[in-house]
Amino acid sequence: MTSHVFSRSRFVRRYARSLIAAAVAAALHAGHSPVALGQEADEAASGQQPTEVTITGSRIVRRDLEAASPIVTVEDQVFEESSTLAVESVLNELPQFVPANTQFNTADVFPSPTSTPGISTVSMRGLGANRTLVLIDGRRAQPVNSTLVIDTNSIPSSMLESVEIISGGASAVYGADALAGVTNFKLRSNFEGIDLQLRSGITEEGDGEENRASMLLGASLGDGRGNAMLGVEWYERGEVLAKDRDFWYSAIKDPTTNATSAARMNAFQYEPTATAGRPAQDVANSLFPERPAGYNVPITTPFLFNPDGSVFKQELQGLGFAGDIVNDPRYKIAPNGQLVENNFDLRYSSPAERFSLFGKAHFDMNDHVQAFAQVNFVNTTNRQVLQPTGAVGGFAATIPYGNDIYAPSLGPNGETLPEYRAGGAYGLNCPDVGGCTQSQAFPVPPELAALLDSRGPNATSTPDVPVRYDPITGEPVIIRGADADWSLGGTLNFLPSRTIVNNTNLYQILAGFRGDLGVSDWTWEAYASHGATRVDLDYIGWASTQRWREVVQAPNYGRGYTATGPGSTSITCTSGIPIFEQFEISQDCIDAITASYTDRTRLTQDIIEATAQGHVMNVPAGEVRGALGVTYRRNEFQYLPDATREVNSILDIPVGTFGQANVEGRTQVREVYGELLVPLLRDKFLAHSLELELGYRYSDYDTAGSVPTYKALFSWAPVNFLRFRGGYQLANRAPNINELFLDASSQAVTMRGPEYCRSDTRERTGNNPNNPNRAAVQALCEALIGNTTSEFSLDPNNYLGGRSDGVIVQVTEGNRDLESEEGRTWTFGFVLQSPFDAASIRNTTLAIDWYRVKITDAIATISAQTAFDLCFNRDGISNPTYSIDDPNGACRNIIRDEVSGAALQVNSQYRNLGMIETSGLDLNLNWRAALADIGLGSLPGSLSANVSYSKLVEFKAQEYPTQVPLENAGTLARGGLFDWRLVTTVRYSLPTWDVALNWRHYPSIRSAAYVTDPETPIRGAGSYDIFQLTGNWNVTDHLGVTFGIDNLFDTDPRRVGAGQIQNIGATSGGGTTVLSGAGSTVAQYYDVLGRRYFLNVKLRF
Repeated sequence: MTSHVFSRSRFVRRYARSLIAAAVAAALHAGHSPVALGQEADEAASGQQPTEVTITGSRIVRRDLEAASPIVTVEDQVFEESSTLAVESVLNELPQFVPANTQFNTADVFPSPTSTPGISTVSMRGLGANRTLVLIDGRRAQPVNSTLVIDTNSIPSSMLESVEIISGGASAVYGADALAGVTNFKLRSNFEGIDLQLRSGITEEGDGEENRASMLLGASLGDGRGNAMLGVEWYERGEVLAKDRDFWYSAIKDPTTNATSAARMNAFQYEPTATAGRPAQDVANSLFPERPAGYNVPITTPFLFNPDGSVFKQELQGLGFAGDIVNDPRYKIAPNGQLVENNFDLRYSSPAERFSLFGKAHFDMNDHVQAFAQVNFVNTTNRQVLQPTGAVGGFAATIPYGNDIYAPSLGPNGETLPEYRAGGAYGLNCPDVGGCTQSQAFPVPPELAALLDSRGPNATSTPDVPVRYDPITGEPVIIRGADADWSLGGTLNFLPSRTIVNNTNLYQILAGFRGDLGVSDWTWEAYASHGATRVDLDYIGWASTQRWREVVQAPNYGRGYTATGPGSTSITCTSGIPIFEQFEISQDCIDAITASYTDRTRLTQDIIEATAQGHVMNVPAGEVRGALGVTYRRNEFQYLPDATREVNSILDIPVGTFGQANVEGRTQVREVYGELLVPLLRDKFLAHSLELELGYRYSDYDTAGSVPTYKALFSWAPVNFLRFRGGYQLANRAPNINELFLDASSQAVTMRGPEYCRSDTRERTGNNPNNPNRAAVQALCEALIGNTTSEFSLDPNNYLGGRSDGVIVQVTEGNRDLESEEGRTWTFGFVLQSPFDAASIRNTTLAIDWYRVKITDAIATISAQTAFDLCFNRDGISNPTYSIDDPNGACRNIIRDEVSGAALQVNSQYRNLGMIETSGLDLNLNWRAALADIGLGSLPGSLSANVSYSKLVEFKAQEYPTQVPLENAGTLARGGLFDWRLVTTVRYSLPTWDVALNWRHYPSIRSAAYVTDPETPIRGAGSYDIFQLTGNWNVTDHLGVTFGIDNLFDTDPRRVGAGQIQNIGATSGGGTTVLSGAGSTVAQYYDVLGRRYFLNVKLRF
């Protein structure tokens, strides 16, 4: 993965060669598996007798290590042997997880109550982070936003002892939001001494560095009656720019790929509007004599400005463009023939910094009661970067034009004010008397003047064409024609790249008591927990809509502008804005346009919980054990967008963002629960053991009422080396704060473009000439617009209004009438431990588990794309009559402009809409043997292997009640749902050394488009293999070293999105566009960073 932009660091290359040589030497000169089937795997491997433990998935302390639910334990060694310090990235390599938010979600820069840029989350089975419960030491962690998900950046990774993953659902034990499963981060405890770690990693390109320094102190208290620990950790991650990778750079000039800047150009533009009138076709044509014969220059799309003030079009490969398309890598011709611009600021990985403080203590008050406490504080800073602001469309400025006198230029006696005359502050040359005309106050180049002058008068007078009236004379003011104002838009590329800095402060304090009840072996525990999350999202380099318009709408586009506000505040702009020519803009102009914004999130969580467990009774097969518990949990959430970003802010808003609502809400729940472990048979024929595990939880929500959750699991070992397990669980997940209380909040989303009503749409059921129902589609478009006099109706067969890239605003709103969603989980499997005494296979364990999860009344919103698909009958059954009152109510949620006809927004509310059903198989194999035991007696050490395999049988989803469930398995939909996944680790161990090789395999996969269109020409990706080499060296009893190489063979990521697309529509020219997919991938699976190296040094005292 070499770079065409920057030379590779020689130091990094020397470091790489040294590290490879050391690793290979260790492998030639020189364990247990760090990913185990569960606790029973460790027992089988070690031969030790089990002690009393509590297994994740149950609150009953057991004298065996056999869980009825599938459990995978990931030891801290797995995290130490990864080049990344992001715990979610390590977990996402396991087949049970589908990536959610990660460090590679660099485009998520728009905060909302549901979206916190820079956070990382985990999602089991692809069912969603809000259905995956994250615990720390078996207790709920502190959430980060209104969806109540956990930011894994808040986990102190250096303090990890292991992670236990239960993937069969655990709602009866922990609550209904454990519907998909539980990820339990177990932190170190009872530590004595000092543990220092220094860690550093870097990519072969010399970027993406990750560094961590941590210290853990532990000491015994009161002559062994207690223990106290304190851990401190600092961590930083550097950014990775896409331009520094061959994979991305290969797409720069590839004509079969789209650009990376949302089809925008870094230029200002004239945006023709229906209210001001369109330029005359013949005049527009005359400005481009090089156009093909018979080609009409589009007069409804923007005219952009070259540096010399002439105009050009993006269409027809940049008609009239004065730049160097051939040699300048910024520019390219997209597959649709448009001139577009690449975004060289695109990040593959976002930078982050974290500081965490962790404390844990317990003390025996007497022989029966122990006090304990735990505190966790984390400060994280994430930086997300977006390309410069695009002040287009609704963020454009209205510029005066024409021969009318510009009133502010006139003095009291009819003279022209000095600042407007030659040599004045505004740089104009107006006459000494009579003032400036509007065109003189806002001069434009000749070609733009020709276009503006060609606009026809306001000949049409209908209620749909707005008319302004002079407040003094009461006469209508002409707003169309040569004297009309014009709309100025463009990219504010003179501003710095837009940045959002997410600063999160999170803490959780927990204290309680535990002890024995004095009755049999019953024990109890009671604790209270309080946590708070404070997220401040600061906007840097964002333009204020009001300020941008205020400056650019000042004479000569802001040159010499001054303004004084209330008190002593003032702003100036010396140079003005470079609209038609290139010059260096003065800093005061940048300061005048930009403003500081901050969105604030506040979230608290309070928990009180008490549990007891112990021996209930004896039965012939053993002892019945039980657990009881009560809990109270309260979450309060507040999201306060900056005052200018509120929904009702009409005077100002950051350019390029949309209004967000203030959100305040509270949920609380009281729960009681119980478990029973009932042995039925023991030491009988074909019944070495047979037991049931039963659980019931009753939850009373103040918002969703009372709901039950229960489980019935079994564990049957016909012989001592084979155990079958499985069962059934029911969960009712109540709606969270966001789903209940979210007020109307806007977010820009991207659909398949162009949309259905445009004549260049590629949709089969849209406004294209090959659709036999085109007339019905056009009637539906007019019904959505609300009239037959809009620009759409003037020429529906050639309508190109609105955006071509599919970007639209989706307005999402909560629903206080939501009901709980119901999840049913079935599991069945077995664990086989080697029955043979032969040393070569004695330490072998195999587990295979089948699962099926079905969620009904799933809480969700209908996406903007789905609303359009439903309304325009994409599936052939959702709206066959093309009625605005379609059966699903989707059409009425689509809002279009009454004048231009363009698609503006889609309204969507959380509802109990659909169904999700998934099933599959998980296989986990562990083996270990000494080399002498497998016929290699002359070689020292041992060899071990771990194989994790997951087969996804189905993943069907229904987004609305009337939809036929769609199969997502084997596609890149919903984060990527591979048909199967395989992870294999082979390890060679000596007493002081071990070396491991990890291999991850992903099979070929279809594109996300396949879900709704099995005939889609868009391809997914081929199979993918990636390797990792790691080594550990215990230099002394006090010094250990871990080193490794990720992406050992520097494998490029897979391309996605290749294929052929048929162009439809009067202006597209027809034909077929070939897409190579160059530069497009899924970074959560396919490595975009390239080969990278890390070194970890651990000191123990």
